[in-house]
Amino acid sequence: MNGTLSQWYRDVLGINTDLPKIITSNKALKTNFVLTFLLVFFVPAAFITSDLSPLLLIGISGLMYFLYLLATNQIVTGLGSSFFVLLTFNANIPLIASPGIGQGNLYLFDLILLPVFGVLIYWHSQTADQLSDLSRVTVATLFLFAIWSMVSAVFGAGSSTVAGVIFSLEQFRFLFILITATLYVTYTNPKCAIYPLLVAVAGHSFFAFAQAYHGTIFGLSYLGETSSYHIGSITIGPVAYQAGQHTGGFAGSSRVLVGLLILCMPILLALSLDSRRRSILGLFGASIAGILVLMADTDAGLGAFFLEAIVLVVLFGTLYRKKLFQRGVSITTLVVIVNIVLREWTRIATKIKQITIRNEREDPATTSSSELADGGESKPSNNSSEVSVEGVSNNSSNVPEPSTPKAGSGNVVDTSTLGIRLKQYNSALDIGGDYPAFGLGGNNFNIIATKYGVPDGMAIHNTFLSYLVATGIPGLLLFLTSISAAILQIVYTAYVASEFRCRLAIGILAGIAGFLAMSFWTTLYNNTTAMVTFWAICGIGIGMKTESK
Repeated sequence: MNGTLSQWYRDVLGINTDLPKIITSNKALKTNFVLTFLLVFFVPAAFITSDLSPLLLIGISGLMYFLYLLATNQIVTGLGSSFFVLLTFNANIPLIASPGIGQGNLYLFDLILLPVFGVLIYWHSQTADQLSDLSRVTVATLFLFAIWSMVSAVFGAGSSTVAGVIFSLEQFRFLFILITATLYVTYTNPKCAIYPLLVAVAGHSFFAFAQAYHGTIFGLSYLGETSSYHIGSITIGPVAYQAGQHTGGFAGSSRVLVGLLILCMPILLALSLDSRRRSILGLFGASIAGILVLMADTDAGLGAFFLEAIVLVVLFGTLYRKKLFQRGVSITTLVVIVNIVLREWTRIATKIKQITIRNEREDPATTSSSELADGGESKPSNNSSEVSVEGVSNNSSNVPEPSTPKAGSGNVVDTSTLGIRLKQYNSALDIGGDYPAFGLGGNNFNIIATKYGVPDGMAIHNTFLSYLVATGIPGLLLFLTSISAAILQIVYTAYVASEFRCRLAIGILAGIAGFLAMSFWTTLYNNTTAMVTFWAICGIGIGMKTESK
């Protein structure tokens, strides 16, 4: 059987055990450009100018991409690129509904995940194990966390076992993503994974500006557009925009796109240090990201951007010291870029807060400090692929805002929701003390939120405390161990690897720090798109070899 499978891989897909010769960064860059162009530009343009169904257009774009791969003999490379590109799309079909914020969805990337995972497992079985001890610890503890979440779903104190099981299945999905990204980078090149992610997020960013210009979403919910809710008007220079959740590309919402930008922008900046020309590209990308953060009107996102910029400079000053003399000009350029971006963001953010005109809200669940479930989505959807322009999609549902912030105060950061957040955190600690072994079992807190004096349907706006409530102390410790092992492995890579991989590792570390900082105040843990991208980047970090290729 194994021989037949191996023969099929070789004859039909052209796969052999020398994967680096099949998948190269140049091929990956070409294929992900083609796929991103088809999904982000071709499908919307054809949808606007014709009466064709979005589903049909997505199918046509998939067929065109497959024909391109056949014509250029890049099926394997195209599969890998499409996996990382599709991770950033919120395109999904609901399968299982449950009480609260839990919902089992089938995502577009799931269709690619299993084939890519199977190919990588085959390659892994044909070659010597190249994973480090810390990489194994990262995978093993996330596996144990997923197992414990399933146990907690059964024995937890929550009222809905279904909500617990859906939460557990989501953790297994993250595990598969982590393993796939790790093996992919281990047997190819980190560029083959990073380039598709950066290009895809860039595509979402440019489409977000089209959504801002349009004033709302275009109705492509099948591809990942969700909330069209507006927060208010902002003015950047001579141009006025509608701030809100609609400027999210196809990532799900503006808050989710901010999470992806936080993960990817430090990587872009770190990789742009090869030359002054690329440094200009890094500055341009950082500026675009900063504008999108302001348009999303998210205090947590803005704060995370500031933090990761500082972390990026500190990491370069500590982990990159051995190369400072060779790359002194580039380091200076990075410091200048970060300084310019921080100063401009501060100036623009202060001005926007002073002149923002808050519209009267029908649904207060989308204000700047609410940071709702799924990174800022406001309403549930029984069919996330067929939502109205006022609906949302994904695996979350009603999560009301802690409170309505005061408009026009002139402060860069709104603190009016701090009280309700502290009440959430106190409730989480109480639950952790009452049910230390299994917690409530998955996404059960918002079902019983009123019992703890929290508004009905509100999730805990902190990833770590939410996992304490969902899985108890053992689950939280396993989750923290997995992330800590990944961070330690990436730090080690930054210390001993070649210059390129050192810079890439530093960018990944800064992105992880920023994402975790934003997760400390939001419910990004409930957003599949944000979390699979996070775990994919962790997998890229732990899969990198320390030597040059």
